[in-house]
This record gives sequence, structure tokens and C-alpha cells, in this order.
Amino acid sequence: MNISLLETARRNRIVALENLRIKKQVNEGSGQVLNLQTMREKMKTQPMFKTARMRHFEERRAA
Repeated sequence: MNISLLETARRNRIVALENLRIKKQVNEGSGQVLNLQTMREKMKTQPMFKTARMRHFEERRAA
């Protein structure tokens, strides 16, 4: 049985969408909201600790 890559990708996409739909329903039922903007706002409140390597990389990139 030879399944093409397109068929496999399509099946995987369908399964992933079904999982997202179920997750959304569960979160809506529990009062949580799947919203990217809300998630970003929550992430802003958390302090971000950067290593020296990351700081040096950002300094080089900014220069």
C-alpha cells in the first residue's frame, strides 16, 4: 500500500485541526480563552532572563 505524501499531509492536517477544535471547546468550557493577544499580554508580565550569550548576540545584531 503506497500512500502519497499529499494524502499523509492531508490526514495529519485533519487530525491536527480536530485536536485544536477539541482543545478550544475544552478551554471555552473551563473559562479559558485561546487568544494570541491575551497570551502575549501574559508573557509581557513575566520577567525574561537572558544569558550573556543572548545579550551579546542582540548587541551584535543591533549594531
